[in-house]
Amino acid sequence: MKEYLFRFFNYNFWANEKIIDVLAGPETPPQKALSLISHLLSVQDMWLERILQKEEYLFNVWDNYSIQECKILNSKGHTAWTEFLSTKNEAELEENIQYLNSNGEKFEQPLYEIIMHVLSHSEYHRGQINLILKESGLEPPSIDFIGFSQHSG
Repeated sequence: MKEYLFRFFNYNFWANEKIIDVLAGPETPPQKALSLISHLLSVQDMWLERILQKEEYLFNVWDNYSIQECKILNSKGHTAWTEFLSTKNEAELEENIQYLNSNGEKFEQPLYEIIMHVLSHSEYHRGQINLILKESGLEPPSIDFIGFSQHSG
């Protein structure tokens, strides 16, 4: 499972970069698309901070960032997640993690389920972003996992 998760974090980074690159093209990118990429990058960091039991998060999940800030957040987030994942063995991925949600309610789930939530949350918002890009007259990037797989081996 660990190698599978590494592969999906690599895909996640790649797909985010493709979205960010398209958003960097126009002088004024669609604000809703920029807001959504900012959100998904912030949420990735927030979940890692939750897992690490930090009481205060570095980012507000609905703050908006510039294209350059998004590139930095994507890179730093990818590094942080893959470094964290590299410290875990297969058994630790099955262990329950306790966390507080944004309403202060206590939950407990296996680590791998939280990780899959983070990755699927990003995928969900990238789909929304691609729709916004298309509606704005921009060419949405092809970010399907199968395309990533064909180019990454």
